[in-house]
Amino acid sequence: MLHVSSAVGIDTPGDHRTRCEAPLVVVHTHPATPLMPIKYLIRELLPLWREMGIAAVEVPAPAFVSSARVAIMHIDFTTPLPAYQRVASQYRRALNSHVGSIEKRVISRHLVTRGDGYDGPVIVKTNANFGGVIDYQTTRWSRPWITLASAARERLPWHCRARLRDKAYRIYNRVRDVPTPVWYNPDLVVERLLCERDGDMYVLRSWNFLGDRGFIGVNRSTSPIVQATTIVSRTLEHEPPPEIQQLRRDLNFDFGKFDFTIVDGVPHLLDANCTTTVGRALAWPTFAERIRWLAPAIEQFM
Repeated sequence: MLHVSSAVGIDTPGDHRTRCEAPLVVVHTHPATPLMPIKYLIRELLPLWREMGIAAVEVPAPAFVSSARVAIMHIDFTTPLPAYQRVASQYRRALNSHVGSIEKRVISRHLVTRGDGYDGPVIVKTNANFGGVIDYQTTRWSRPWITLASAARERLPWHCRARLRDKAYRIYNRVRDVPTPVWYNPDLVVERLLCERDGDMYVLRSWNFLGDRGFIGVNRSTSPIVQATTIVSRTLEHEPPPEIQQLRRDLNFDFGKFDFTIVDGVPHLLDANCTTTVGRALAWPTFAERIRWLAPAIEQFM
């Protein structure tokens, strides 16, 4: 848990409320997914905000902080959790409080269903974010019976599971090659494979944003599944296509990351995440500079 020297008033029965002299930003997290040790982008922003004279603290619970100027709902879960929605409604400004489910079945515009006539290349993913792994960790706290059921399914073939570790997605050249059990597994989805190419490289564009500031990391890989472990080079862009900006408005994101590709001039959103991680990107000097440039955007919400 991150602490600051300024006092923080959390509304719980019997507590004495205090005030921060500096403007206070609180970051609400779930106890199962605190800001440490995962390399979340917001971890890099907190010290930069303190340099700006803004106090910042993590609150790993749905507890209202009366002295906060701004709250950030940093709940690493695919669907909204009611307790955190309730506490978000008490703040004057709570970032990402209106973001709904980020399930693939909700955000994807290129899902494939069995018998819909498409028989081109496809990718099989989890409906949940990040291979379903983080959701599994979170449900261990609140819904242990679901966790037990999911753990039992881990002994089954991959297409019967609720999660795919290391985001081990599968690619098939034709829909007819997708294993039949996939179509009956509610935890998996099938999407059209929409790979952007740059010569022999596969390209994934990651738009990190806060308020009206943002930047795009253009990631290149020799693998069609572009992940941190497969990226071989990165470049920087600034302005996402209008279609991606509109999707951000439609999904009510104040802060987060959108992964997308551009194929034949058409942008395609692949993933939307309001608890983005940075991982190995921190070793890229330009990335650190962009995070510092992003930080002052918090003042738009003060």
